[in-house]
This record gives sequence, structure tokens and C-alpha cells, in this order.
Amino acid sequence: MGDIERFLAASGTSPHPDLAAALEACLAAATEAHPDLRLDRDQLIDALGSRVGGAGDPVAALAALHAADLYLVVAARHGDTRALAALDAELAVAGRLALSRLELEEGLRQEVVQTFRSRLADDEGSVLDGYAGRGPLRGWLRTALRRMGLNRLRGEGRRKKREEGWFADYALGEEDPELDLLKDRYRGELEEAIKRAFERLAQDQRELLRLYVIEGNTLDQLAAEHGVNPSTVSRWLARIRDKLASDARRHFAETCALAPSECESLVQLVRSNMHVSVERLLAET
Repeated sequence: MGDIERFLAASGTSPHPDLAAALEACLAAATEAHPDLRLDRDQLIDALGSRVGGAGDPVAALAALHAADLYLVVAARHGDTRALAALDAELAVAGRLALSRLELEEGLRQEVVQTFRSRLADDEGSVLDGYAGRGPLRGWLRTALRRMGLNRLRGEGRRKKREEGWFADYALGEEDPELDLLKDRYRGELEEAIKRAFERLAQDQRELLRLYVIEGNTLDQLAAEHGVNPSTVSRWLARIRDKLASDARRHFAETCALAPSECESLVQLVRSNMHVSVERLLAET
């Protein structure tokens, strides 16, 4: 099986006239950055394909990958001792940067880093499997370590200090540090996108949201007030959520240079935290 056929099989994407050149450039960038590592070419192609799986434009998706960092991670995942040593050095730096501002004693900081380190080579589910190459490895490590440190703080009965900006309250998955990176990187665009989407709603749609989110009216109560069935009110609310997400997607596409997968991740973040957005915006207006 050739390189292109292998990549297409791993990614599930469609052939592209520029795919061969894009794949070769990605492979070259990876291997030139770490010439001392020994990873089978097919293994690297499989990893690249899995990271861009489902992308509408595989060439753009490949160009957006941090190929050198991904190469290091995949080599470490396959047990390359030099890759593991390099990754351990990155982890030490990321640990200092990520945990320096948390209210953790030095011993607990070291424990967090050591716990993270112990999960690097876990055959049943290495933490490295969560790195998709969409952002710099050091930033991903910092975010993952910070998340682990915060979890330790919560275990100690402390509360996380509130970040500035109402979008900081958005919840994330338990193990998705790359999404956390996107949130931090595009915080301003996220706030602007949802605000603009909210402004495009009709007045009656905003009023329905106010009654449902702020006043706490049930579907039955709203249905009785409008003379319709509860299922109809549910459909109204679903259409409003879809419109907010669609308008947010349009804003990201027009203002941010995002890979398709990144854009969809941000839209999903908006959609899954719609209640928080609406509550904040309604309170402001």
C-alpha cells in the first residue's frame, strides 16, 4: 500500500490533487525536527491520518497540524526511549509553567507532574492519546497539567479562582485540553460570536428565552401561554439554539483562520454551553 492509499484509509478523507505534496511536506517537517527518532513511516502516516479524520479538506488539515510535535508524541507512544526523554524534558518545563500559579504546595506540584508522567506509557489508555496535533505540544501539556492540578485542588476542598470574562464559565470535557487551548486562544472571538448571534434573534425569540432561562417557566407553562402544545415550544427552543450555533459558526468562518475541525470544536463548545451564554446575555440586556 502506498503512502496516499494508507493515509486515505486512516483518515477516511477523499483524494485531493495536492494531497501527495502536503503529506510529504508534513512527513519531512516531522522527521527533520527529530532526526534521531526511529518511527516507522507507516506508523506516522497512520497517526497523521487519524488526526485529520473526517476533515473536508485533508490538505488544509495537514497544513494545520503541528507535525513535529505529533511525531514526538507518536514515537513516545511506541516506546522510543529518546522520544520519551525529550517528552519528559518538555513535561518538566510545562509543569513549572502550568502549576506555578496554583495554590499547591511544592510536594503536591511534584506529585501532579509525576502522576501525569506515569500515564504517558499506560498501554490501557495513555494520556498521549489525547494529543491531536492541533496546537503546540508544550501548550497542550501545560493545559493538561493545569487541569490535573485544578482537580487536585478540588480534591483538597478548595475552589478554583474565577477567570475574567463571562465565557470562562463554559464547561469543558474532563479530558480535552486541546479544546481548552482553543477556548483560551479564541476567548474574544467566542464572546463576540455568541453576542452577535444573540443580537440577530427576533424580539419574540429573546422573550421566549427569557421566560424559559431566567424566569424558569416550564414547557407546559409556555405552551399554555402561547396556546400551543409543549412539543411545539420545544421545537421553537431547538430552532433558536440551532440559529445561535449557525450564526456563531458563520462568525468564526468570517473572522478566524481556523481549520474545519477547530471551527466545529468551537461551535460545539458554544452549543453545549448555550444555557450559560443565554443566561449571561439576557442578564446584560
